[in-house]
Amino acid sequence: MLDTISQLGSSAIFILLLHCFRHCTYVM
Repeated sequence: MLDTISQLGSSAIFILLLHCFRHCTYVM
């Protein structure tokens, strides 16, 4: 159970970083 939560959290953080990176490159 804990592994699933940590995996989901890391995945969400990765998606969030990817979204911010794409937004920054789009602004540039």
